[in-house]
Amino acid sequence: MLTEPSRGFFFDIFNRQLAHNLNGDPRVTILAVDSSKRLWLRSLIQGSFPRPPGLRLVGTAGPRRLATELEVQRWQRVVRPLLRTRGGRILWGHLRYVRDLTIDTTVPIHIGAMTRRHSIMSQAGTATQPT
Repeated sequence: MLTEPSRGFFFDIFNRQLAHNLNGDPRVTILAVDSSKRLWLRSLIQGSFPRPPGLRLVGTAGPRRLATELEVQRWQRVVRPLLRTRGGRILWGHLRYVRDLTIDTTVPIHIGAMTRRHSIMSQAGTATQPT
């Protein structure tokens, strides 16, 4: 979850191998995809995306720490309807640990011909620094 530009946190659950790897090397790459049904349906019908459908976020993860009550509440607002289910309570009912994230660079993702016009515009290696 983003907390301010270029900063955020994630709950350190369901990812034992990632947690192990981050202890030795804190660098991360996160794929953030726009999951809007409207964007995807329109783009599939038209044969191209009006903008890149996602970003590659490149940065570093901090050490594992106890989540604050505010962080837990913020996440639970996102998944609140799912917390009413047995599975939702099992998955997200007892969140304890987070890692802080610092994003250093964002890179638009490209997926072949569907984003070709965006690839042409950014071939100069336009990874951007977040603002």
